[in-house]
Amino acid sequence: MQIMGGVGGGMAVFKGEGSPVIRGDAGAFAGNLGRLFSSGTAVGLGEGQLIERFVESNDASAFEAILGRHGPMVWGVCRRSLRDLNDAEDAFQATFLILARRAGAIGRRERLGGWLHGVACRVAARARRDAARRPATGADGLAAEGPGDALEERERAELLHQEIERLPPRYRDPIILCHLEGCTHDEAAARLGWPVGTVRGRLSRGRERLRDRLQARGMGSILAPVALPAVPHKLAATTAKAVTAFATGGGAPRAPSRRRRPPGSKESRRP
Repeated sequence: MQIMGGVGGGMAVFKGEGSPVIRGDAGAFAGNLGRLFSSGTAVGLGEGQLIERFVESNDASAFEAILGRHGPMVWGVCRRSLRDLNDAEDAFQATFLILARRAGAIGRRERLGGWLHGVACRVAARARRDAARRPATGADGLAAEGPGDALEERERAELLHQEIERLPPRYRDPIILCHLEGCTHDEAAARLGWPVGTVRGRLSRGRERLRDRLQARGMGSILAPVALPAVPHKLAATTAKAVTAFATGGGAPRAPSRRRRPPGSKESRRP
């Protein structure tokens, strides 16, 4: 696998459920329309603007824009690192609930993608430790796992994300945006507030550092273009609902409940 250019496609996959719909009574529609024009659209806003609107105004559309922009990357980290789909879903929700709690304290808001990547890696690592302490069979409905392609893939994914996190932010951020989120150089430059030439230069140097570190750990060059996974619509919707409830005074975010599927369920296994 070689270190190549950015990934194509895969931006927002979550379509907000709160979009105005001409349905029901006129009063409800008028209220939705009023909120639309009073808050404006979140499409095209920078990371700092989205966080500010979410923190200052509890703007659900701002959070949905963040979820659409960064959800596939976070889901990719969680899903590729965790064997159990339930654990991956819990880790995804936990990452965005941590964002809801700490959004106001994020210093360099233009680096939100890198911040979320770090949180997702730490949450997934903790979930792996917890899973290792559970029986290999039973509630999870998963058979004991030996050496194989799926295990190797998770180990490689964990190593890759560890090494990305070890890079200085000036190299880590463009790698996350261009390789894990599918941004073009121009898009990454706009998000980070850097000249395009700076993005290209730092991305190249960051790839070289990452390649050297991975080769030193016997992995070779494994930062190939990553296909952005679609966040399951139900997962995105329940995450948005939980975060919105917290932002509007519904209490501190709680760890998501474990949603165990019956043993043998195909959905409980890694695809």
